Amino acid sequence: MIKRVVIFGGHIQALGLARQVAALRLNDRMSRDKSLNEPLALNDEHIEVILIVEDKYQVARFSRAVSKTYVCPTIDDRLKKIDELELPNRGTMLFPTNDEAVEMLCGRYDQYKERFALGVPEPKVIELFNDKRRAYRFAEASGVHCPKCWYPDTMEDVEALSEELPYPVVVKPAVMYSFHATFGKKAFRCDDAASLKATYMRIAAKGYPLETLVACLESATLDAAHLEGEETIGNIVCVEMKGLSRAECVLRMNACDLFALPSHSEGSPQALKEAMACNCPCLATDIADVRYLFGDEPGHWILRNPRKTHERWDADENSLREMIELLNDALMFEGRTNGRKRILELELSNEQVAVRIVKIYENILH
Repeated sequence: MIKRVVIFGGHIQALGLARQVAALRLNDRMSRDKSLNEPLALNDEHIEVILIVEDKYQVARFSRAVSKTYVCPTIDDRLKKIDELELPNRGTMLFPTNDEAVEMLCGRYDQYKERFALGVPEPKVIELFNDKRRAYRFAEASGVHCPKCWYPDTMEDVEALSEELPYPVVVKPAVMYSFHATFGKKAFRCDDAASLKATYMRIAAKGYPLETLVACLESATLDAAHLEGEETIGNIVCVEMKGLSRAECVLRMNACDLFALPSHSEGSPQALKEAMACNCPCLATDIADVRYLFGDEPGHWILRNPRKTHERWDADENSLREMIELLNDALMFEGRTNGRKRILELELSNEQVAVRIVKIYENILH
């Protein structure tokens, strides 16, 4: 009987899973999962949801569906926590929500399968599909539709392929989490032979093994997608955040390399806070409380506001040069920021602001 689910990871997948699990009521109908052969319920109690996360700023820990949260920064910490919790055998399900957690559970699959219900298949299945090189080659050999791929192992292979590929192509890792931790991106778009070779050289310079990369011809990847309302200036694709739904804004803020707010004046710009909450690098004019919002966090740049200094950008060559240099610096920034952490430290999340507003009304009424 499954009485509790331990979820590894705290991002949006973990949040969705926690909410679904918490909604399951254990009742007399004895709903059964065939793959686990375990009854999901026996009484009217909720299934307990335990979250094990890398840090305290992950979104799922704020859900009411989560009973307990443990912050365990490393894999060793997480494995140790499983033992410390003394979870009852066969009454607990372990469920990973990211590649690192999947790999962790697969590493102890034989040990854990006797104690817990596991939310992963056998390691031989994971080894095939968790590695894009293996998965794409398996799909190609099996006649399953997948992106057209090339698998260069060395810079010599890249050089030989570079003039033959139908650009644009996307360079992505076989296994995502270690690549994303290094580069802050899931993939790189290459529009020609020069950019392909430069991308591979950049990746190699970081010590990342080239034989674990895949070059894909994909028409709808996040980096290569042509977004509505985009404008290209040189090699920079600019997308105006106008007339979009909240979900579309979040998608673009998570996809873009830089969020720019070139306003002359604002109160306290909400769009900037939302971009920071997505850990997106930000460039903003020196307006309102921007300096306070950014603090000293890397990945945030402030552009001098001509209205504050009574200047005219179009009449000052030095000012124009300053603006271009600042933009170039911002676009060269690698990875994501700690903007979400900064927003939480300033107590500016929706939940934190809502609590303060409720307290204000409570003080007025009482």
